[in-house]
Amino acid sequence: MRHFATESGKSKGQFYTPAEVSRVMAQVLGIAQARTSPDTTVYDPTCGSGSLLLKVAEAAPTAVSVYGQEKEEVTSGLARMNMILHHNPGAVIEQGNTLADPKFLDGDQLKTFDYVVANPPFSDKRWSTGLGGDKYERFKGFGTPPDKQGDYAYLLHIVRSLKPTSAGPTSCCTSTALRWVCWS
Repeated sequence: MRHFATESGKSKGQFYTPAEVSRVMAQVLGIAQARTSPDTTVYDPTCGSGSLLLKVAEAAPTAVSVYGQEKEEVTSGLARMNMILHHNPGAVIEQGNTLADPKFLDGDQLKTFDYVVANPPFSDKRWSTGLGGDKYERFKGFGTPPDKQGDYAYLLHIVRSLKPTSAGPTSCCTSTALRWVCWS
């Protein structure tokens, strides 16, 4: 699965999150020490093959509800298959552009989650394709991210997808994180 996920996405600029990185992110999240239940929600807005979601679910002391969205159709199918193979058949994996067409909604607002993890595409220069405004108010108070810096858009989507008492580590390049702190 790892080899297929790594090789299949290269032509589209997608990259597999290494197991080591996924493990560290799950540890930073602190889910292993949390009081989880099947009502505890974990979300990855750029789930790829689902490897990061699986590591977080494995780290939880009890079963959790897993949600993921992936832009590429074939890769989202791979994520569904990966969930089944790793004993997580109840995971909900949706296909579509997370920024332009988020699939996890609560009425007309973004659904919020207990934990959000992501390894979004770095410096996605096409992040705003199909956006057509921000009816989910992800950029409210921060302004719309610059066209060539999709890292901010994903980061703000993650922030808006978190419940007020939630945690959400994400991988992003250091300069993006520093610019975001200065920008906000």
